[in-house]
Amino acid sequence: MVTMTEGAVPLLECSSVVRRFVGMVAVDQVSIKVNEGDVLGIIGPNGAGKTTLFNLLTGQLKPNSGEVFFRGERITGRPVHERARLGLGRTFQVVRPLPALSVLENTMMGAFVKHPKRRDAEAKAAEVLEEVGLAHVAKQRAGDLPLPLRKRLEVARALATEPVVLLLDEVMAGLNPTDIGKAVDLFHHLHERGVTLVLIEHNLKVVRTLSRHVVVLDHGAVLAEGTPTEVLQHPDVVRAYLGNRR
Repeated sequence: MVTMTEGAVPLLECSSVVRRFVGMVAVDQVSIKVNEGDVLGIIGPNGAGKTTLFNLLTGQLKPNSGEVFFRGERITGRPVHERARLGLGRTFQVVRPLPALSVLENTMMGAFVKHPKRRDAEAKAAEVLEEVGLAHVAKQRAGDLPLPLRKRLEVARALATEPVVLLLDEVMAGLNPTDIGKAVDLFHHLHERGVTLVLIEHNLKVVRTLSRHVVVLDHGAVLAEGTPTEVLQHPDVVRAYLGNRR
């Protein structure tokens, strides 16, 4: 696990990013810093702008204003594939593997980002499937996998791009407690081997377990940030997101 040196440049940063859609501001002047070795949790109610923020960081969307930086370099206008090559990997909230292709072939789609030769991409994909616990279904059609394994395949495809920072968009939604526990173990493992993690998550137990720092979004803006304990006890967060829960 990498420890951030005080005063070092953040690994990933956005500064005052704004994204407007017709009739609404989805992300409103959001600034965050992700240091190397971090596990950053992003929480907030549905519609708070969390996935839109991910899309701005990884290039699926362009901000109306504000900037995005990777290792101190401005990447605001750079396309998705260039950001992936730099080391920005992500999963998507809606899991959509290529159903007719095998698990191995789906994972190779990510590996091709840095391994254009098929032989090399296949070797990388096989390595990743072993790491995430999917080697036993490598030849199976992705469309035949149950939800927990499709979720894990989504992570595998992102890992195959060899990310420096991995953005995880609600990868535990719909999973039972046993599968959530397996996912948490996997992410602990990835973090220990040096992958910086940013996760959108509604399961607050997972947020407490994994995150070192938490940012709360509400109506597109940062409502609070700090340690999980600080944030989840913040009165504004309790009112806006947690109700009467602690």
